[in-house]
Amino acid sequence: MVGGLGSTDAINDFRIYKNDENKFEKIVFTNEDKLFHLEPRYAHSLHYFKNNIVVYGGGGPYLSKLKCRATFSDIRMLDMLNKQ
Repeated sequence: MVGGLGSTDAINDFRIYKNDENKFEKIVFTNEDKLFHLEPRYAHSLHYFKNNIVVYGGGGPYLSKLKCRATFSDIRMLDMLNKQ
């Protein structure tokens, strides 16, 4: 599970469901080179492809000055084997 809506706004948590333990585990990705950053989002598309999570688009936080929500049309790929 990636992102979603929290109690007040969009979030960018990464969680994986473990069937054998019947619980979600929060995943922390390493990002030493700072090339990858996923903004908080919801209503995005998420796919699993060759040990990667691919995230496309979605809506972001509410921008009060513009009176609208941020929208994304980006593609992000997360390597699940190396968690980066």
